[in-house]
Amino acid sequence: MDPDRTDQSSDAVAEEIARIFASVLGADRVELDDNFFTLRGHSLLAIEVVAQIESRLGARLPPSVLFDRPTPRALAAATLDANGGRRRRDAISRLVSRVVTG
Repeated sequence: MDPDRTDQSSDAVAEEIARIFASVLGADRVELDDNFFTLRGHSLLAIEVVAQIESRLGARLPPSVLFDRPTPRALAAATLDANGGRRRRDAISRLVSRVVTG
């Protein structure tokens, strides 16, 4: 796989996860390196985050992943590594296309 494409995929997924964090936490904006728990996230909200990741990106993650990878950037790596399949790859491709084309 092309490393530039992988970086674009990771960045696009991280940006989508930042939007999910913002939505769940009621924040205007979340940066890629913002910590979920520093932003007043907690275990119940973590369940909502992983549910939205599964819905939007097709990756199934345990809520506990947020304790090990509490930032959108770190969680993007876990999302890309997670079990997935066609739906996840298609969602990631759509995100990359949006980021690349502006």
